[in-house]
Amino acid sequence: MTHLGKKTGLALVAIVLLGGCATNPRASLPSVESQLASRTDAKVAWPVSDEERATTDAAVRELLAGELTIESAVQIALLNNRSLRATFEELGLSQADLVEASRLANPSFSALVRWPKDLPRVPHTEFRLSTEVLNAVFLPVRKRLAQEQVAQAEQRVTHEVLGLVAEVKAAALSHLAERQFRERLGVIAQVNETTADLAQRQFDAGNINRLELLQLHKPRPSKPRSTSRAPMPRCGPGARASTSCLG
Repeated sequence: MTHLGKKTGLALVAIVLLGGCATNPRASLPSVESQLASRTDAKVAWPVSDEERATTDAAVRELLAGELTIESAVQIALLNNRSLRATFEELGLSQADLVEASRLANPSFSALVRWPKDLPRVPHTEFRLSTEVLNAVFLPVRKRLAQEQVAQAEQRVTHEVLGLVAEVKAAALSHLAERQFRERLGVIAQVNETTADLAQRQFDAGNINRLELLQLHKPRPSKPRSTSRAPMPRCGPGARASTSCLG
């Protein structure tokens, strides 16, 4: 390789290295998970690729097919809530801004080859590599501001996740309490009905008088509606309009 070829190759390598690298939008996710670890056992998901989205959707379907618990309701919300996913995307944008602010602008490269008229006719080559000085001077300031924006975005994500967890727990507790109450009413109704039937048989057999029969015929509570699986109630006022906690 000639001396000119070596110089050209080195210059091109330098341009490629200085041109920038790929951005990882989920670089801040471990920080968010660390902040959430001490406050909730539920796991957040940030699917990016189609394969990851399919895996997340399958996990949601599996949870929905099982018995509803407070823990499963919270996990479904964290996996399936669309507004939470949008907040994660904002975090990814902040991370991309940080990467952009942490590197210098692409330098400009130029080459000039001149052939003299007189002998010896040896070409004169010139290479120029230039960049903005002010860009390099303000790089630390831009990077610090971008880091602060990333930290704020991480706090917003953490706050929204914890708020969603609290709302889902409140809605799930209300739903489960209502279902247990209906089930208890059903048991009481069955007991009263059995007691009344037994009292009527005892009266017909002459074992008890009418007064005792009336005392045993207590008012029966109305039978509750089906307790199969009532739909989860929507979250409280903190939830977005027309959007349930579960997504």
